[in-house]
Amino acid sequence: MRVQEWESINSHALVSVFRVEQSISLNYRRSPEYPEMSQELERLVTAENGCCGAAGVEFELDEHPDGMSVVVKIIREGLPSRTVIAAFAAMNPS
Repeated sequence: MRVQEWESINSHALVSVFRVEQSISLNYRRSPEYPEMSQELERLVTAENGCCGAAGVEFELDEHPDGMSVVVKIIREGLPSRTVIAAFAAMNPS
């Protein structure tokens, strides 16, 4: 998990975090002050899928008119997947 990179983007654009059963949804707003948000989220989601897939989680990036959402889902139950989900559930909007 790329803690500092997530903290950086979260400090600029994270507006809410929701936990629903076996997943976490991180919701980001678009901002003219942070035009590279889309590319940065795409890069992070790709990187996390590359390393955290082995832990039993999957990352999806969804675009919507006012922003983007990163959904982190447990795809294989176990301590590694619960640990990753817990880390993302603990993220807070600035």
